[in-house]
Amino acid sequence: MKNNIIKEFTYKGKIYEYTIVRSKRKTFAISIGTEKGIVVKIPLYFPAEDIEKLVIEKAEWIAEKYEQMEEQEQKKPVHHFESGETFYFRGTSLILNLIINPDRKRIMVKKQAGTLLVVSPNAEKTVIRAAIEKWYRERAREVITDKVIYYQRFVGKNVGEIRIKEQKSRWGSCSSQANLNFNWKIVMAPDEIIDYLVVHELCHLLHMNHSKQFWNSVGNIIPDYKEREKWLKEKGTLLCL
Repeated sequence: MKNNIIKEFTYKGKIYEYTIVRSKRKTFAISIGTEKGIVVKIPLYFPAEDIEKLVIEKAEWIAEKYEQMEEQEQKKPVHHFESGETFYFRGTSLILNLIINPDRKRIMVKKQAGTLLVVSPNAEKTVIRAAIEKWYRERAREVITDKVIYYQRFVGKNVGEIRIKEQKSRWGSCSSQANLNFNWKIVMAPDEIIDYLVVHELCHLLHMNHSKQFWNSVGNIIPDYKEREKWLKEKGTLLCL
């Protein structure tokens, strides 16, 4: 992170490194993710001497969340793109059936009777992975677009673009131009989780924050959103390629 400050604190004998990010925000916030680690977000003119105090006050919470993240990462499945491996699509497990056919000119990927069928002219893992990712991205666009169209009427706001992206530390986002961005990997989750993520971002068209009013809007559409959010926190690492 360019121009940001990296510091550390010790809790119960373990050293935790965190990055301080100053921006035009009004509040103090801490985020913990696999890509960026512990990030402390503060307003531009927040007193430097108060940052460490706030971090120490939150040390127990930070350590707990960080340990949970590490545990989830250890559970993350590793794919070698070989027949018999399990992949997920809309909450259903698919068994990879990889067929090598040198006579084919192009690789083919499709869902077929409980399997993810891949027919490839060669066994090159990077090519196979890229083809599977392309298939997931295409399905994600179809599924998410349909769900945005369905749920859009509940918020009464027009959506700009729907973008399917590779987002390292989030499942979705909403821009001030009403563009909705979604991580393509969410199409691996059960439909009720995809629904929640779509509604979450649509409600940001009403409230560009996570205020009580925002969560009320989400709850009006998805009353059990807390359970769905809990599922993401506990099982989100399973949504991977």
